[in-house]
Amino acid sequence: MNKKDFLEILKDYLKGHFTEYEINDILRDYEEFFLNGKLEGKSEEEVITSLGSPKAIATELIMEIKGENKGDKESFSSKTDYKSMYRKAKNLAYEGFDKCRNFLNSSDIINGKFPTWIVIGFILVFTVAMLPFALSILGSMFTGFIGLIFSSVGSIFGLVFSFTIMPAEGTMGAFVFFLSLIAIGALIICWTIFIHIARFLKYIILSYISWVKTRFMYIRVKKKKDESDSEVNEDILEGKEKEGNIYE
Repeated sequence: MNKKDFLEILKDYLKGHFTEYEINDILRDYEEFFLNGKLEGKSEEEVITSLGSPKAIATELIMEIKGENKGDKESFSSKTDYKSMYRKAKNLAYEGFDKCRNFLNSSDIINGKFPTWIVIGFILVFTVAMLPFALSILGSMFTGFIGLIFSSVGSIFGLVFSFTIMPAEGTMGAFVFFLSLIAIGALIICWTIFIHIARFLKYIILSYISWVKTRFMYIRVKKKKDESDSEVNEDILEGKEKEGNIYE
């Protein structure tokens, strides 16, 4: 078993117990074990032996972290076409993120293909550049949320109002009643779409945060590598100086 297999198996065991964001955090921590082990001259098999089996790790994490929240599971059972559309859009986004995952990967950063200041600078510039778009989207979502709340309250009020006027004005009451029902049905669809969009945006934001955290983890490992290389070079220089003194 190699590092890739280990992380994939661990990910499979964690699914259903943790959110995608939590799983990414856990996998990042264990990827750092492999990177640090590599710097220490250990093979992937040796690192895996020291860590234990993915199943045992997942079981321990589930018992420790999720033990108190066994019943706290998010569920959404909508059977509309919008759920299918949401899943397709999410899968497309996931494929896109998966392709972008190799950009500024561990090899590029740790081996010095891209200097640390370039990596940090790129992340800062890209984040700042995307911030106005993110804020505008979040602002639109907030406005839509407020609008849906007021519309929902208005529709419910209209439904209740129709019952109060129905004894005196049967036709008008029935008209308001059916109009309110239509509005409520439309609002249910709108709420469904809104929830899917909100979840999709949450997925994108958390995926980007996870990507940034991983890059900074690579930077930490590179720093350790540079410090280790510096110590090795100092030892070599000291050894050469001692050899020179002996020959003298």
